[in-house]
Amino acid sequence: MSNYASIGVIILLGAVLRSYKWLDFSLWYDEAQWLIVAGSGTFQRLSHDAALIAKPPLFGILLHFWRFAGNKEAFLRVLPCVFGIAAIYLVYRTGLLLLDRQTALAAAALTALSPIHIHYSQEVSHYTLTVLLFLCAIYFLLKAFACNRNGYWILFCVCSAAALYTNFAALALIPVQMAFFLSSGVSGSRTARKWIYSQFFLMALLVCYYFSLNRQIPCFTYARFNEQMLWMSRGNALYFRQMFGAFDIGYTAYLWGYRISSILFLFLFCAGIIGTIRARKTSLTMLLTWALLPVLAGLSVSRVIPVFTYRNFLIVLPAYYLLLAAGINYFRRMRIVIWALIVILCSVSLVNYYGNRYPCAEVCYRPGVHPRMDNKGASKYVLANIQAGDIVKHTCYSTVTPFIYYRHAFSGGKGVKLTLSARDHILKKQNASFPDSLAGHKRLWLLFASWEYPPGVEEMEVRRILDGKYKLLSLRHFSGLDVLLYDLR
Repeated sequence: MSNYASIGVIILLGAVLRSYKWLDFSLWYDEAQWLIVAGSGTFQRLSHDAALIAKPPLFGILLHFWRFAGNKEAFLRVLPCVFGIAAIYLVYRTGLLLLDRQTALAAAALTALSPIHIHYSQEVSHYTLTVLLFLCAIYFLLKAFACNRNGYWILFCVCSAAALYTNFAALALIPVQMAFFLSSGVSGSRTARKWIYSQFFLMALLVCYYFSLNRQIPCFTYARFNEQMLWMSRGNALYFRQMFGAFDIGYTAYLWGYRISSILFLFLFCAGIIGTIRARKTSLTMLLTWALLPVLAGLSVSRVIPVFTYRNFLIVLPAYYLLLAAGINYFRRMRIVIWALIVILCSVSLVNYYGNRYPCAEVCYRPGVHPRMDNKGASKYVLANIQAGDIVKHTCYSTVTPFIYYRHAFSGGKGVKLTLSARDHILKKQNASFPDSLAGHKRLWLLFASWEYPPGVEEMEVRRILDGKYKLLSLRHFSGLDVLLYDLR
């Protein structure tokens, strides 16, 4: 089969896996946040709202203009899906420059099958855009070193800047491309001078980036004390190991799958290093720096600010898959067996993902990732039956932002303000204003949920208090949450 036919089949497979059942899930907390940011009326407001969720603004800007073409959920999910599919092809192209055709095709196939990449290709978030722009920057850097054309240097700088304005993790571009330069042996040449000029250009862009970062630093320092951010890990060796387990077969594998994959993929990773070091030391230096340095830096930063969530390090996926692919091709006689194992492990995880099943606990295996709940169905039910004098409250942040978004969407934006403020919508036992917040209202609609179903002790305590004080009029169950209606009179 020709190169074009092979990569075409791989891209088609990736597109099918990324579009399958992508409308079965309601928008969840992070997606609703991004859509609220994208709904901001001005660039200044959009940048401000992006800062409130501790993210650079580029994805919000793209989503803002994408909404003009169509505002349906199905259409909104197309944007990250397109970025995810494009990344498959770019992994192949980057692999051709760094390694060889067989390895490039194998890496593209790993990306197409990757459960974690499929997960974020179906989510309205900036993660697939981050991976794509990071890949673009690396690709054009390699082309610039190979051809030394001004156009490639300009594209490298533009893609680097775009990546930085999409995700803070893209700062890893600086050490990655520096490692490639130092190992390339081009010091003193015209190529070296152009690389230095490109660094000055990036530094100028980083000055602007610094002001954006400076505005968002309070969000990160506040996160150390903010109850919404306590779930973030400070990282350790166990999280480091399991993060690569998630990169191998996603968040939805069984424990036995993680145990098998940890042995298999570590074996392939080491084989990939051995196979690459013989002929392509410069490529190996870049790939190892790319695959490991951002994660190690994240571990260090997490000792001060807890930011160690696996999705923050998706930028390492292409380098990791390229090394795994090199390991697969290192064992040419065993490739069929290896691919069979990989397909089985990924397929089992994907069956669970499409079925919204997460067999392993959140801690360590999937920090910050939860089974999807039917926010859309619950919101639609409440908004269809709400009356004058009613009030809507929540027991967890997981339902607040999606409800705000759906309330705005179902009303056509008439008289409903999009806001990222969630604290006033939450009922908690220790909240001294709990009784006061319900005063003057006739009925209470309670979206009774936690991040995981069934709700935890704190949420159950809120319900116990309400059951003791007010009459329960109705209870309706939706996937992942319950809607309760209380008479407050």
